[in-house]
Amino acid sequence: MSLPGEENYGFRALAERSQIADYSKDAAVVSVAPALAQAWQQQVHALDGFQSFTPADFRRLNQQFRVNMILLDQSKADSLATAGFDCPYRNELLAVCRVLPQH
Repeated sequence: MSLPGEENYGFRALAERSQIADYSKDAAVVSVAPALAQAWQQQVHALDGFQSFTPADFRRLNQQFRVNMILLDQSKADSLATAGFDCPYRNELLAVCRVLPQH
């Protein structure tokens, strides 16, 4: 969301969706609410290696944290679509894909 031309201000509020914890934006929350530290750390480390995630990694996020939508580079959307992911929203840079539980 920090790519040139993309607007991320207020994404959580505008999308009416929660977002998995992010190291750069959410670290201050733990200093104010130390009881959240373990959950924050689990979520932050669940994103380690995000740029190399496979469909299985996104399904893991769905199972662990109920992640059901992802915003990613458009170049990854085609590989996710062939793995059964629905990516209905795209532009020349980004794609929004649904992560459905695997049965």
